Formats: sequence, C-alpha cells, structure tokens
Amino acid sequence: MNIIHQTSTTKWLLPTDINLHDEIFAKIVNHSSELKEIFKPEIESVCDNEYCILGLDYVVDKDKNPFLIEINHRSNYKHPTIISTSVDIPVLFDSFKLMISGTNNDTGYIVIE
Repeated sequence: MNIIHQTSTTKWLLPTDINLHDEIFAKIVNHSSELKEIFKPEIESVCDNEYCILGLDYVVDKDKNPFLIEINHRSNYKHPTIISTSVDIPVLFDSFKLMISGTNNDTGYIVIE
C-alpha cells in the first residue's frame, strides 16, 4: 500500500509514514470483505489459474474512515524509486509467488474472508 497526499506538490507516503496505519488498514480489509460479497458473481467466474491485480483508491477522512473512490484495472507502476522499490516490486514478486505456488504463504497477501 502506498499513499499519495496531493497538495500543490505531490507527496508520496509509505505506510510507516502514517499514524494509525493499522487502524486504517483494518477498515480497508473490512471494506474488502463487503466488496467481495458485492462482486461475488464476477469473482466466482474467475478460473483457478487466473489472477487480476486491481488498484483500489481510497480517501480517508479525519476519523480514519476509508472511502473507495475508484477501482483501477490497470495498476500504475510509474512511481518514484522509493515507491517502486518498497511497494511495486514486492507486489509483483509476491504475485508471481502466488501464481506459482497457488498459496499466499510467504507473501504480503492476506485472505479476505
């Protein structure tokens, strides 16, 4: 996960830069469970050996509540080096592990119930 704080100049933030990151992330995971139910027919139509990386963009209010603003079907991998190194490359590496092994073991992925 990476954060873009847009002001007159764009500032890229890593999760370690965010206060209460775990609280925000827990709310996003909960929201993902709701999305899983909403998109259940589409998810069930995906074959066992088929994967899709989606980019979910959220805004967070002052109470740390996330609001989904869009879902991107083509992820953006044109980021500053610090984001590419700490976010993009690990996501792609973990995606390959998942596709090859068929499990999220030894990845940064979690199963959404």
